[in-house]
Amino acid sequence: MGLRVAIFSLCLAFVTASQVSASPGYCEIEIINDSHENVMVQVKFDDGSLAHFVIYAREHPHYVSVFYHGYCHSNAHVTVTGPNQHTLYSAWSHTGSTIRIIPH
Repeated sequence: MGLRVAIFSLCLAFVTASQVSASPGYCEIEIINDSHENVMVQVKFDDGSLAHFVIYAREHPHYVSVFYHGYCHSNAHVTVTGPNQHTLYSAWSHTGSTIRIIPH
C-alpha cells in the first residue's frame, strides 16, 4: 500500500509541475519576445522615471514591477522598438497584462 501511495504522489507532482505557466505576478507587466529580432524596451512610470532594457530574440519573459513609492501603480507606458528603431508597441499597459512580440 505504501508503494502505491508513493507512486501516485510522484505522478501527481509531475502533472502539477507541468501545468504551471509563467504569468505576470502581483503588480507586474510581462513582456515576451517571440520574434527573431532583439527588441529595445522603454518603460516610463507615472512618476516620470524611465527604465531601458533589451530583450533578445526568443529570450525568457521579462517582468516589469510597477510597485514603487510604497504602493502598486495601475500602469506604465511601455514602448517596444525593433530593428531600425521601428516602433512595435507603444501604450499605457496595465498591471497583470502581457505584451507578446511575435514574428511578422
